[in-house]
This record gives sequence, C-alpha cells and structure tokens, in this order.
Amino acid sequence: MLLQETHLTESRKTEVQRMFGGRIKKEGVAIVLNKKLVKEVVKGRAIQVKMTWCSGEEKRILCLYAPTSEGQSEGSDFFKQLSSFYEQIDNTEAPHIVAGDFNNVEAPIDRFPDIVRADDRLLDELGLLKQWLGLQPVDGWRRANPTKRDFTFTRGKGDQLTRARLDRIYVKESEAIWMRDWRITPAGVKTDHLMVMVEASAPDTPVVGKGRPVFPTYLLKDAKLKAQMKASSKRAADRVKDIEKRGRTKEDNAQKVLVEMKREWLDLARAREKAVVPRLLKEIRTREEELEAAKADLPRGTQRRWQRWRNVTTTQSRKTERML
Repeated sequence: MLLQETHLTESRKTEVQRMFGGRIKKEGVAIVLNKKLVKEVVKGRAIQVKMTWCSGEEKRILCLYAPTSEGQSEGSDFFKQLSSFYEQIDNTEAPHIVAGDFNNVEAPIDRFPDIVRADDRLLDELGLLKQWLGLQPVDGWRRANPTKRDFTFTRGKGDQLTRARLDRIYVKESEAIWMRDWRITPAGVKTDHLMVMVEASAPDTPVVGKGRPVFPTYLLKDAKLKAQMKASSKRAADRVKDIEKRGRTKEDNAQKVLVEMKREWLDLARAREKAVVPRLLKEIRTREEELEAAKADLPRGTQRRWQRWRNVTTTQSRKTERML
C-alpha cells in the first residue's frame, strides 16, 4: 500500500519508529517496508522502493505526493525536480510503477466542475516526467475505463461540491499487460480520498487452485443456518449418548460422529451460501449501478442527488462486503 498525506506528528512518528525497532521511517508519503529498501527521491514528497516480485524479477515503485500549497508553479517545479533526479541516475533505477496523489487532473472528465486550464505548466512537466520514465501517457485506471467518470477526492457539499481524480497509478508499457482489475474504492478509514487499486501479476506467477474447503464464517450470524446447525448438533449428541449406553466400537464411536457432524455443517453452510451470496452480490451491483448513474449526471446539476446516493451506497456496500 502506497500512502500520501500521512500527517504524523513528531510524537506519533517517534512512537511508530519505537514500536518497530527503527525498521520503519515515516514522512509525508510512506510505503511500509524495511527502510533499507527505500530510496528517498524528494524529502517528504517522493520515495522509491525496490522489491523482488513473485517471479523473482526486481520491481521499482515510486510513491509521490505532489505539493499545491503555493499554487501550480510549486507542483510544476516538483515534477521538474523528479525528472532531473532520474536524468542523473542510471536508467535501470527508473520505476516500473508510479503512484500517488498528483494533485492535478489531465482531462475535464476527471474533475467536477469540469474545468482544466489548457496552459497548465504543471501538466507539461508531468508529461515530460512520464516520457522520461517510459510510462504510459494515460494512467492505468483511465486506460481501462476510457469513458467512465469517477473521482478519488471530494470537498464541500451541495453547490460547493468539488471532486477530482487526483490519485492515479502509471505503469511502464511493458508492465501494463500484467495489470488487471483497476478499481477506485473506499479506503476503509475516514478520509476525503478514495483508493486506487490494481492487481499486479507476472509471467511466471504460479497457478493457484481452489484451495481447501473453508467454512464461510460470515454466515455464523445467519439465523436459518444457526438453527440447522443446532439441530444437527442435537442429533449428534443423541447418537453419542446411545453409543455410551451400548458401548463404543471401531465402526461406531463419538469421534466418527463428530467428523460426520462437521461434514454436515460444511454442507449446510455451502447450501446456505449458494442461497444468500447471489442476493448480496446483486444488491451490491444494484447500488454500484445507481451510484455510477448519479455520478454521470453531475454536469447536469445533480450534486445533491449524487451526495445522497454516495452516502447510502457506500454505507450499504461496506455492510455487505463485511458479510462477504
């Protein structure tokens, strides 16, 4: 996970470092890894991590948080500084993936209200940086969703509502084929930003099978399944009492009763899961479609409708996902 705007106080930063024995170093942007693997590019603004991928290849990831407090010129200088840094080092140290809060958008579709200045020097410097690093000209989420409208940052309400897709992930052309399932999703903590997520694989990634059967623990609170399991356990208890009366044998004993009861519980849970999960997934899809429709209506002055659906949909989706 790549973090920006961590805003730790000195006391909290000291406590984090104390807890992990100096293995973690936190500034304005963060990747939680052993600090020996991290290259500081711009203090508090950009760090690069080098790691061994599942295929044994070395991958380099740059995490950044572009400044905005002093206007467009500050952001422009930041991206120019990054370009200068990578111009001075070996090209083999350039990142394969660049992710973070860029504090800008590249097209009107990525902002509400949809205003992007054509003479933005910041975008020119960002374009040069992408070109120098060999990144795709368009970020991964936009490449996967050419016409879709979505945002990662929200500020204000009603007529003062502003939204923008500030958080993005760029990848090298050679890496794009191994990236899939691009998403913008709630972060799970209270924040005015959403997360951009992608699943990254590699050519030599091993095939993973279905795995061993696992009891769906989220169904433990399901009233119907609990009643079925309770009845099953009572039948098993009655069988054990009968065995105690007539005597234990190799073919008829409490251990076998327990195994059979566990198998029956798993079968009951699977049957209940088949009945419950499709309904939950349908509910999630319905809510997501309603949210997408509301976002698509933003330019026609339906800010309040979007805000209402966002609150309802986000809350409902989190409840449903927790159950799954």
